[in-house]
Amino acid sequence: MKNTGRILIASIGIVGASAAQGDQCADLGLVVSAPTDALETLICESASEAVELFERCNVPAFRPPLHIEVVDELPEGCLGVFHCGESRIDVLSPEHLETHRNPESAFAFLTAEDYFRSIVVHELAHAGFDTLNCPIESCIASDEYVAYNMQVMFLSPDQQAQFAAQGETGETVSRDQISAAILFMAPDLFVQRAWAHLQQREDPCGYIGLITDGDIILDRERYTGP
Repeated sequence: MKNTGRILIASIGIVGASAAQGDQCADLGLVVSAPTDALETLICESASEAVELFERCNVPAFRPPLHIEVVDELPEGCLGVFHCGESRIDVLSPEHLETHRNPESAFAFLTAEDYFRSIVVHELAHAGFDTLNCPIESCIASDEYVAYNMQVMFLSPDQQAQFAAQGETGETVSRDQISAAILFMAPDLFVQRAWAHLQQREDPCGYIGLITDGDIILDRERYTGP
């Protein structure tokens, strides 16, 4: 179902104090574990912007309290992980992100900080989607469609244009071109198609709402390939 609630964000005074940062994250329903106050601030600010984006675009609010922890290591290929049913997100620090990110990925043009912020938003979208009921065996394609599109929508207009220029520009993308199989075999292709497909909708945020309401399910199969 759509998120119709409003999460109020309290204004913060002096940014430098760790207690103030903790209060800011608490107002968002978050508990953040980060090695520095600056990184905690970055997560809180990103989450605050994400909450406003999700409200505008019909992405459900996550269940508080949600714990976000900055870690030095994740399973290979992972830069951030939402642990389903555990209200917990792990994300690599910007420094470790630089050594693990794919230099040829669809997001390679972003700075480490901007990429880190977008990953936080991506995982928060997963946390919101986790509040929904999937009527079939798996809704992973729908879940990732929403999370990746929120990740790109979070970027600046110039960054969005740079991202879009790498994809299948000018080509109409159908729902048949978005699947769990593509997600696992070619994740960059999946996110590029997902963004192009959403931008071709007359009302992108309305389309996201149809997905989160359960009126549209992008999944047709559960991918169990290699």
